[in-house]
Amino acid sequence: MPVLRKYVASSTLFFCLPVAAASSDAASYTRTDVLNCDGAKIELVSICQNDAVEQSQEHSGLPVCTDQMLKINGQEKRREIKKVSQLTTTGKTTKMLSNVVVSMACIKGSKGSLVSIGGYGGCGACPEWHGYYSMDGKLVNYVYSNSFRSFGSLGSRDELIEKFGVSKRDLVDESAFVQRVEYERP
Repeated sequence: MPVLRKYVASSTLFFCLPVAAASSDAASYTRTDVLNCDGAKIELVSICQNDAVEQSQEHSGLPVCTDQMLKINGQEKRREIKKVSQLTTTGKTTKMLSNVVVSMACIKGSKGSLVSIGGYGGCGACPEWHGYYSMDGKLVNYVYSNSFRSFGSLGSRDELIEKFGVSKRDLVDESAFVQRVEYERP
């Protein structure tokens, strides 16, 4: 019975820790970025390592993140991003996301708001991911491409303008209200 009590006590303690606290692995950290959009709290939870990708690797411009989750009004969402094995500056080979979120924005329209998410692949030829989620957590539009080819897409900007009443200008230039996501660098 004492073992069970220790397990319950340690489990309870684990789930009560702050979200921003580092994990028990000293080489990793959990980062939570928050965006307020039309009265809703949008969270981006990133699990990353205090390491860097070796300069000789394809994704050397990326932080070493192994998971990212977007929380919109209680809905937990993950982008469909593949993982790649990259050599880090500590000499370890790590499976990490090939594209990480670098920006978030709230696009307000006359018929509803959208959460804009921008992702970066870490190099000039690496694909970028840009998508829009409705306030109910549904991915309604995205483009995943580089200057040579498309790796996937959904919907169109015209559909966003029609359904949500957002302006074309706001979809093209989010710089006025974008929130950058900054990662710790070793």
